[in-house]
Amino acid sequence: MHFLKHEFDAEEGDVLEVDVQAEPRGANVVLLDNENFAGYVSNSPSFQYVGGFLDTDKPVRLRVPRAGHWFLVVDLGGRGGRMSAAVRLIKRATETVA
Repeated sequence: MHFLKHEFDAEEGDVLEVDVQAEPRGANVVLLDNENFAGYVSNSPSFQYVGGFLDTDKPVRLRVPRAGHWFLVVDLGGRGGRMSAAVRLIKRATETVA
């Protein structure tokens, strides 16, 4: 299985902006925690994720559901082709009280 992986720590409410370039167009873009990434790698049929199939040339935004260590995975769903992904973590705005 060929996939791109970006690994990072994030807080609840942070947002990942993902810009995927794929030939042919379309790719799976999924956000996984440690346990579900292990399920993805082992090809388990029951792993859970945020995201899904992206069939656009526009960036997609995924909200991080809880604080922790995360994996963003991009794959072509078993199809042949080429892909690249630019990923940017946008930290949740926090209020400060003076």
